[in-house]
Amino acid sequence: MTQQTPLNLYFRGCYNSTNFGDDLLLFGLLDALNRSVGLQAENTTVWIDPQQDSIPALNYPLPFELHAFNEPLKGWNRTLASWNLHGLVRKLFLVLGIVYFTLVYSIYSLIKLPLGAFKTIEFFKKLNVLHYIGGGYFNTRLGFGTDLLVYEYLMVTFIHWVNPKAKIVASGLGIGPVTSPFYEWLFKQFLKHFSFVYVREKESLAFVKKLAPTLECQCLGDDATLLLAACHEALFPIQKQNLFAINLKYDDVHDYHAMGEKLEAIVNHVKAQGFEVAFFSFGADHKAIKHLPESLQNSFPVYNPYEMGLTPFLKTLAQARYGLGFAYHFAILGTMLNIKTANIYYDDYYKQKTGGVIDQICDKPLTISYQALMTLPVDAILPMLDATDANNLPVMVERLSSTYTWAYQQFVLNKLN
Repeated sequence: MTQQTPLNLYFRGCYNSTNFGDDLLLFGLLDALNRSVGLQAENTTVWIDPQQDSIPALNYPLPFELHAFNEPLKGWNRTLASWNLHGLVRKLFLVLGIVYFTLVYSIYSLIKLPLGAFKTIEFFKKLNVLHYIGGGYFNTRLGFGTDLLVYEYLMVTFIHWVNPKAKIVASGLGIGPVTSPFYEWLFKQFLKHFSFVYVREKESLAFVKKLAPTLECQCLGDDATLLLAACHEALFPIQKQNLFAINLKYDDVHDYHAMGEKLEAIVNHVKAQGFEVAFFSFGADHKAIKHLPESLQNSFPVYNPYEMGLTPFLKTLAQARYGLGFAYHFAILGTMLNIKTANIYYDDYYKQKTGGVIDQICDKPLTISYQALMTLPVDAILPMLDATDANNLPVMVERLSSTYTWAYQQFVLNKLN
């Protein structure tokens, strides 16, 4: 399929903020839109949020030029967050922000001058597609979850008011856990704006189907796997070394002090088996090293894609035979690069997204809780890893590609022609 009609495409998500997994999601989706869907750079204008501007550091050739859209209300929302206001007060400010833009739009409708806030309205009026990329940002697990949903709901409502023809879609979403009746009700209203929503695991699928039974929604897996073809072209043949890759997820949830002795025992054991050990940071993950025992902190090299670039980082990681990691996309890359990985989850949120996707790829994955890791004999890890496989990955990639091709043709391109 070849694109004929010019397309303005705006991505929303947590990419471009030194979060390696979310940047991979964006890269994988852009690759698929070009290779499979057939969108062409000369006819497609891709807009992204500037955020922390981490994408250039990965030095990766993308099929589209990325244009920054500084969306005013998002900056306002960040400012409100920095003020540590009560949640209800923040929501009130956001509502007032939408009221402000409503008044501006009313004036714009009369005078149509592209000045100040009018530029945002002009942008939305010319927008063809708002695409929410994959990630696990829709949940009540963290304190900002409800505020984020309120904000995004007000945003899509405003977009559809000024531009009813704009298509709002989503792919690769991980939704939940959701523990608030209000959040569930608001998400139901949010979904009414979407043409299709594709999710990465079955819990998310069940949630969407409960709220919007007729919405086009399927469980397809993770969009980062759409980089599989590009990885093969850039990296293969991969020369495996006696390398054991380690990753720790750096956030406010994981407690590596409690796991320090166990991780030290694992590192010492695999080194005794003749393996080199290296740490692979997915953005800020290297900051977690300071929580390990001092004897470990300087015992292995640390690789960071934002310092060395995406392709050199993947070439180094691909040399590993085995791995152990806490980051979700460490598990995903392990399947893509043929690394036998132990995927450790810390709570139900990580269990849902890591186990939910890896179980679709691997017939015999090693996905366990950190409590199970603590009681696992260190000499059992390598034999358990030898029993893992990832033979369903090509099936997932093909289904993602073919479904996105169909969905964009059916819900987007056919509506433009």
